[in-house]
Amino acid sequence: MPRPTVHRAPFGPAHGTETHRWTLDSGTGVRAEVLTYGATLHRLTVPDASGAAVPVVRSLAGIDDYTAEHPYFGAVVGRYANRIAHGRFTLDGTGHRVPANDRGHALHGGPGGFHTKVWEAAGGRTDDTASVRLTLHSPDGDMGFPGALDTTVTYTLDTAGTLAIDYVSVTDRPTVLNLTNHAYFDLAGQGDVLGHRLEVDADAYLPVDGGGIPLGPAADVKGTPFDLTEPRVLGERLGLDDPQLRAAGGFDHCWVLREAPDGAPRRAARLTAPDGGRVL
Repeated sequence: MPRPTVHRAPFGPAHGTETHRWTLDSGTGVRAEVLTYGATLHRLTVPDASGAAVPVVRSLAGIDDYTAEHPYFGAVVGRYANRIAHGRFTLDGTGHRVPANDRGHALHGGPGGFHTKVWEAAGGRTDDTASVRLTLHSPDGDMGFPGALDTTVTYTLDTAGTLAIDYVSVTDRPTVLNLTNHAYFDLAGQGDVLGHRLEVDADAYLPVDGGGIPLGPAADVKGTPFDLTEPRVLGERLGLDDPQLRAAGGFDHCWVLREAPDGAPRRAARLTAPDGGRVL
């Protein structure tokens, strides 16, 4: 029976610190590569229905590409994913400022966010899983955020081919936190997702202004390009003439997912490659 494996290799220096690429192999056809720079999902290779394997997340060639400006390919972003309007927020009556790095707003933790950090890492393995555990200390005041914060992100790949990402953070005082992984999926491995079909389990979305900040209450998706309650071809949706698509340059919005009746985890979305060979 195939067994999962984990190993690391040098990936080059970033900000004077050596970085590594950790490879998790399920032993059954799925392989993930994770960088200590930005706790980045560098590559995810998945076979299709016929067994042909291609990378299904967008990545960059080397460490110099990752340390240069790019759209957060595969990175863990924090302390706060998405935008904080004007880089200002109030917590327990105290105002805080985060450096603005996107049209006058703070995006993904600011210019020195978690995506720019070299994380500590350790590999692990069981009979059924391969994993890498990445840790980062963010001091009080880092990018303007209050409280010292210790974050652990664990990527685990099992023999069924499931990749899980778990996040744990501990702080020494009240703070704000919104972590996510910023992978761009391309299930065909061709660099173009316009032929993909996307279904999102949401009946509402948040319209935004020209800076990407929500304008107000959630709006019904009916009659708009944001109606993905049935599988829709992305290129067709994005080709519609709509002021919200023009404001954001495409889909750069929050969909408001339906609540699960019992609060249990449920499907959020379904993405299908043009030939149907891979589904996420």
